[in-house]
Amino acid sequence: MKDAGTFFLAIGGGEPLLRDALFQVIKYAKENFIAASIVTNGLLINKEIAKKIDELNLNTITVSIDGLEKNHDYVRGKGNFRKTIEKIKLLRKYCRTAILAMRVGINSLNINEYRELIKLAEKLSLDLIRFTPILLLGRAKDNQDLLINQNEYIRFLENIQNIKSKIKLEFPTKKEERKWFAPPEEFGCHCGKEVCWITQSGNFYPCIFFGDNSAVGNIRNESFLDLWTKAKNMVRLCGNEICNNCPEFKKCRGGCRARALSEHKDINAIDPFCPLKKNKLKFVKSI
Repeated sequence: MKDAGTFFLAIGGGEPLLRDALFQVIKYAKENFIAASIVTNGLLINKEIAKKIDELNLNTITVSIDGLEKNHDYVRGKGNFRKTIEKIKLLRKYCRTAILAMRVGINSLNINEYRELIKLAEKLSLDLIRFTPILLLGRAKDNQDLLINQNEYIRFLENIQNIKSKIKLEFPTKKEERKWFAPPEEFGCHCGKEVCWITQSGNFYPCIFFGDNSAVGNIRNESFLDLWTKAKNMVRLCGNEICNNCPEFKKCRGGCRARALSEHKDINAIDPFCPLKKNKLKFVKSI
């Protein structure tokens, strides 16, 4: 990764704290000038682990919260909301070096709880709360009642933009605030262009949400740089006529390719959650 010019490593899961070598991996990454962050459910945090995490000088520690108590426990098991809140308090007490964040997967149960969740994040003295909509992937396929539709998503975006908070709020339409590294004319989100995914088994993806068939190889068999090049070639996309001619193109680059692939079976199609509702126009297939 260092030889390829990588400068950031995000470790999720599953649950990264189940990995015995996690701290060793992070320490080694930092020795090679690669910043690191973790996403955790928080349940394995104790005083000792919180102090160890603090010593690593992570960029961000993100804890997943899937709604207020009733809805979080519905998704993650009874009693886990209160346990997770107590673990966040431990992190806040002992972790002074990293940004401490809450991540909320927006679903049909919690989509109207954002105000209370922001207040909770403020009460816990978090630095950031990040909202992202769930996708029709993984266990969501067996729990499709949790999915939201485009109108609900747009209404959520419209409402949350009016909220003022002392902590940073991050949600999809704020992408114009981020720096893009891919050339401005390239169609598609940052997947495969700026980031890649490596699974616990070593499979290498431009985006983990593209599906199993999108793996370009395995890190045990090929070099990181060779796999990165393959992933980048996979996402050299032509786009579609509507997105390519949209005045907002430079901000969103066509939106989420995984949603387009899931909905239309076409990686170049319009994002079905386009906040401008461009997908409601006569659909134009890939050019």
